[in-house]
Amino acid sequence: MNRGIQEYKSTVSRSEVDANPYRIVQLLMEGVLSRVLEAKHAIENNQIEKKCELIQATLKIVNALRMSLDMEQGAELSKSLDNLYEYMSIQLTRANMENDTAYLDNVFKSMSEIKSGWDSIEDDALKFLRDQSISESKEENS
Repeated sequence: MNRGIQEYKSTVSRSEVDANPYRIVQLLMEGVLSRVLEAKHAIENNQIEKKCELIQATLKIVNALRMSLDMEQGAELSKSLDNLYEYMSIQLTRANMENDTAYLDNVFKSMSEIKSGWDSIEDDALKFLRDQSISESKEENS
């Protein structure tokens, strides 16, 4: 697992760390959304240091999501997500430099839409993970 995901895992509870890969991505997306809201609040209250820390943490999570994309499997979707994550990184950087919450609103909207799509495939994703686990177990026992 890449370093960005490992860094994020250090901030969540043990039960969440042991979650399946689907849930880990869900947690990363939730992390982006919550930190963006906190950063917006920090800008509105002129808490510059806190804003910087939150935006840096958010950038790390977005980068972890970006690095976890499988560019070979589902290449078209992965490329679209990669472009969206790059856009979010640029928006976060601008928000940090310009203290402008509009950029954070853009990130929040984009991530909310991605997360909504991700949440809607939960049953299929969990079935896929179960089937994959069963298949790997059979291969190990052969």
